[in-house]
Amino acid sequence: MVNKVFHMRTGMVLSLLTFVIMAIIVIGGIMGRYLKTTILSRYWKTLHVPLTALFYVLLGIHMLAKMEALAI
Repeated sequence: MVNKVFHMRTGMVLSLLTFVIMAIIVIGGIMGRYLKTTILSRYWKTLHVPLTALFYVLLGIHMLAKMEALAI
């Protein structure tokens, strides 16, 4: 029996990170829209806007890597 060790490649980590940030943005957006609490509304733009910018940067890198225009 062969023992195979699974190593996460850079492209897989990038895909997973992009997906996780997208899920956080969607959940935060839903909570920000429908659950108007004082704590959430105070920090919503502080976290939501930078996470959205980071998501777009990671998405661009992910797309370039999948089109093989960027060697990762």
